[in-house]
Amino acid sequence: MITRGRKSAAAKLVALPTSGIRPKLTTPSCLTKAEASTFTELVRANAHLTVTDAPLLTSYVQALAMMHRLAKAKDVGEWERCGRMALALARALRLTPISTADPQTLGRRRKDQPPPQQWLQELDDDDEADD
Repeated sequence: MITRGRKSAAAKLVALPTSGIRPKLTTPSCLTKAEASTFTELVRANAHLTVTDAPLLTSYVQALAMMHRLAKAKDVGEWERCGRMALALARALRLTPISTADPQTLGRRRKDQPPPQQWLQELDDDDEADD
């Protein structure tokens, strides 16, 4: 039977079949052994990463490795530039702790914490007790 009028949004929805199995992220062959182990470790620790994240994750791992190499050199400017790149990639991949936290939950946690002055008061009291 044909219904009159416009179709509702719910009537237009189509259920897509899902297998529930997510394709594995494979380690690119261009990475060194150390970079490859970091890559697999990150994939194992972050279940939200998908196959489309592989190029960004590869760049992130390479930026980390370069940062470690540059830390031994005297060129601070290159190290800082590489660090900024690694941070930008980590944010884009949602690897940083703040990017995985719910903003409302963070706000609630902040409200429950005592003000900093109270912490300082407690520290001063502890120092006086130690004397």
